Amino acid sequence: MPGAAPGVLPEARLDGGSGTAVIEVRQLTKRFGAVTAVDRLSFQVKAGTVTGFLGPNGSGKTSTLRMLVGLVRPDSGQARIWGNRYADLGVWRRKVGVVLEASGFHPGRTVLVSSHLLAEVAQTAGQVIVIDHGRLIWSGPVSQLTTATGQAVVVRAPRAAELRAALQDQRAAVRELADGRLEITGAAVEQVATLAAARGLPIFEITEETGSLEEAFLTLTGGERRPG
Repeated sequence: MPGAAPGVLPEARLDGGSGTAVIEVRQLTKRFGAVTAVDRLSFQVKAGTVTGFLGPNGSGKTSTLRMLVGLVRPDSGQARIWGNRYADLGVWRRKVGVVLEASGFHPGRTVLVSSHLLAEVAQTAGQVIVIDHGRLIWSGPVSQLTTATGQAVVVRAPRAAELRAALQDQRAAVRELADGRLEITGAAVEQVATLAAARGLPIFEITEETGSLEEAFLTLTGGERRPG
C-alpha cells in the first residue's frame, strides 16, 4: 500500500471506504519461537471513541500495540491506522501516540488505552476490548460487559428470612449482606417483586446492581490473573 501523501488524510478503512474505524486489526498473529503471543486477533476502534485495551499479564497486549505502531512485524494478518500501516502514514504519524494509562489522553480523540487501573478505565472508556492468550474474548460497551458478567438484585425487606426461603425455592442464589439486605442472583427485579407480592412479603427497597469492570474482567479471564 502506498504511503499517505503529505497533508492528505489517509483512508479510514482497510477497504478504502468511508467507514469510521480509525484502528483496525484483522487476523493478527505473532509467534516468538514456540510461543504464540497473538493468535488471529481482530477488532476495531471507532472514530471518537475511548476504548480500553485489557488483558492479563502475558495476554498479548504489548505485542499487539507494538505491531500496530510498526515496532514488531506480524507473522500474518494486518494492523492498520486510518487504513494504512503505521510506516505508511507519513506526516500523519504525528497524530498517533501511545497511551499507557487512562489519565494520559486528551478528550475528544480516538483513544486505545492499555491500563491495569480498571477503575480508571471504567470512568473514562466507553468501549472495552479484552484479550487473553492472544485471542479476543470481549469487544463492546463497558456497560454491557459489567451487566453481562455480574448483575444482582438487592432487597431490603422486614421479613427477609421468609423472602430468602421463597427465593431459594425458586433456585435463586441469595446471600445476606452486612446491613441485613439480601443480594439475589439468578432472578430479575420483576421476578423478585412478583414473588414477594404473591407471598404477601413487603419490600422496603429493591435495586438492581451491576458488577465492577474489575469483577467482569476477572470473570472473563478465569478470576486468577490480574490485568497487566
